[in-house]
Amino acid sequence: MEKLFFLISMVIAVSLSGCTSECSDCGCDDCGESGSGNLELIRDWSALLPDMERPEEVDVYLYHPELSPRHEVTYSDVSRYDVAPGRYEVLAVNRQDAALFRGMDNYYTAEVCLPTHTRDSCVIVEEAPLLLFDRTAVKVGDKQSRCTVVPTPFIKTIHFSIRIHRQGDVREITMCCGRLDGVLTSAKICVRQQDRFSASLDFTPKKESTDVFKKSVTLLGVNPDVSHNLKLELTDESGMVQKAETDVGKLDFSDTSVLNCHIELNITGTGMEVGIVDWEPGGVGDIVLQ
Repeated sequence: MEKLFFLISMVIAVSLSGCTSECSDCGCDDCGESGSGNLELIRDWSALLPDMERPEEVDVYLYHPELSPRHEVTYSDVSRYDVAPGRYEVLAVNRQDAALFRGMDNYYTAEVCLPTHTRDSCVIVEEAPLLLFDRTAVKVGDKQSRCTVVPTPFIKTIHFSIRIHRQGDVREITMCCGRLDGVLTSAKICVRQQDRFSASLDFTPKKESTDVFKKSVTLLGVNPDVSHNLKLELTDESGMVQKAETDVGKLDFSDTSVLNCHIELNITGTGMEVGIVDWEPGGVGDIVLQ
């Protein structure tokens, strides 16, 4: 009987030991809440705009100079991980179905890419979804260390405002379509160096009043090595279509993530002229959520 109790106690001890080992290695939030691990990761959402919703999932990448990168998917604002001591680069991103992430083996090669397709013999990129990123560094010692990540919007925004001036017997414009060239299809997450491949972005401004159309577009950025042409196509009440094209000049997001573009269109019975009135920098609060 004593031998039987001894064997049962040994089985229980081995089972508990195996469970503890599994929890310390998996790095999941549930195991973290039990107190295992020596890195506590906290997500701070203070950088979100008032009407932004927190993503349900956040992908966390832990980069150690001598170890393979560690990738975790977290569902809570606090998680704990059992990691080797050393200095880590921590990258937090929110996954989007409309975006592809590649080069995630290292933080300086990590980038986000948007799908493209061909329309009218032109490569078209869709608008960028709401992407949130943060990169920070933490030194992990033998005792518990704490790291806070603050995901912020990664996208750029252009607010287009189109005002139409009709002269003579010109019918009211009912629809406006635009195409902006030189829009990036991918962007590095942690470094400034960017791939230069770009495409065109199609957008359809909404009619705000009789002669005013507005539209906000979201993108990863623009390619500074190509011209940024803006093409507009206007349809009037009779169904007649008029087209115009203009060079919008050098677009620069280095000092702001938001640009406001004011466009004036003069339409007469003999033709149409389009001009860019100005480009004004906006603020982070002007980002339009998709």
